[in-house]
Amino acid sequence: MEYIILAFACFFGLIFLLILYSQLKIAGPFITAKASGVPVQFSDFLGMAFQRININLITRSYIKLYKADIQVTINQLAEHHQNGGNIMRLTSALIAAKKSNIDLSWETARDIDLIGPDKSANRVIQTTSPEIIECFTS
Repeated sequence: MEYIILAFACFFGLIFLLILYSQLKIAGPFITAKASGVPVQFSDFLGMAFQRININLITRSYIKLYKADIQVTINQLAEHHQNGGNIMRLTSALIAAKKSNIDLSWETARDIDLIGPDKSANRVIQTTSPEIIECFTS
């Protein structure tokens, strides 16, 4: 009888640890986002966990974009990641464009990123207005 109780205790203990691990996997990025002052909902993180999306990657990118005052939702980032886009490259491009006063919308940047690295240079030239920057040499 003792072995049966011990077996049940081990079984339920293991299930409890698995549930705890899955919740910590979601709760960590959620707490990070909330501590950064980013408006997020726990249901967004739960949905990403069920879709097996890299929650840490999406959270880091979303925090950077929010702090740079670029209007993107966490769901747009998750969708782009599911479509095979490079989230970190896209985040860096949007922030660099904002700092350089280049009008680059989320849709345009997303489309350029999804085209692929081999065709992106021509697409960037076509979608942005080129400006001549004068460099003075002394």
